[in-house]
Amino acid sequence: MRVITIANQKGGCGKTTIAINLSGALARTGESVLLIDLDPQGHATAGLGVGERAPNTTSYEIFKSFIDGRKLDIGEIQLKVRENLSLVPSGLSLSTIEQELSRNEDAVSLLGEFISKNLSREFIQLPAASLYNPTVYDTELFNYVIIDSPPNLGFLTFNALYAANEIIVPIEMSYFSLRGIRILEKMLNVLAERRNKKPSIRYLLNQTDTRSNFAKNFVKLAEERFGELLFKTKIRSSVKLREATSAGMTILEFDRSSSGANDYWQLAQEVLRLSHNFVKELKLDVKAPNAQRVYVVGDFNNWQINDDAILSKVNGSWSTTLKLKKGQYRYKFVIDDQWRHDESNPLSESDPYGGVNSLLKIE
Repeated sequence: MRVITIANQKGGCGKTTIAINLSGALARTGESVLLIDLDPQGHATAGLGVGERAPNTTSYEIFKSFIDGRKLDIGEIQLKVRENLSLVPSGLSLSTIEQELSRNEDAVSLLGEFISKNLSREFIQLPAASLYNPTVYDTELFNYVIIDSPPNLGFLTFNALYAANEIIVPIEMSYFSLRGIRILEKMLNVLAERRNKKPSIRYLLNQTDTRSNFAKNFVKLAEERFGELLFKTKIRSSVKLREATSAGMTILEFDRSSSGANDYWQLAQEVLRLSHNFVKELKLDVKAPNAQRVYVVGDFNNWQINDDAILSKVNGSWSTTLKLKKGQYRYKFVIDDQWRHDESNPLSESDPYGGVNSLLKIE
């Protein structure tokens, strides 16, 4: 499951338009998508035609459930608004939640905690006969969670950034937009120190019009600054996009022949291509001070003990970094020919020989 937050603390960058239309385009490709409206103004909610008919159960309930100490099921707050597309709407009550959680030291991590605990099914138990076959399988309720964040650097934006494993940063053709990016990048560095993990970040040129020399120079500047982190797709300025939002429709519903529809379809295809190559780095380590050799084997290397699977030793601890695509993997350490599960990992399943396999879940 890819959790993508659309963020730039500068207003007017088109975050909500991107959130709505990227979600809609991904859903049209057959991907299951959940859009979480985290802006108290509820623009994404209105932009999908929900507006005044939004229920009392909104994204506010995610945070309220932690205050009340109760488990909140995603089915209580989501609305199915299109085929393959569900929405967690927003409302003005969301604007009060920061004060209600002011004494909670972990308040900025609550949305991420909710997503990780409530949007995944239980681990699937594979038949014993297939235990050592290379297997990767996905257990998420949604392929994509898109979060529309507010246009500020407050509590809700921190939650949106903390929850994400990817950030899309809209860039309008203004140097103020670039300044907003620098501030956002500093926020991500602060969060990285706290969660010991930093989401990937990509930049999207939005509301582009390259007819002027200024615009052409701006695009060139963005390409030089962000390089491969800049989406190849550029979202062009379009009256049809504004009309679609006013009508409570995605651009692909409103006018499939428009430039905006073409741009968002191309953006969705680019996001999907990234998904196929989406790789995370994960560090594994085990304490074995007296061991001579330690390997890690699992679904990701066909359970083969070879030089590529060996760990490095530093001060009695052995470690390695795996690069894995999304999915679920089983693995074990091989410590001087003894096969052992990872005692530091609480996720495990029984193997057919009376032992235990450790589990890795890459989202």
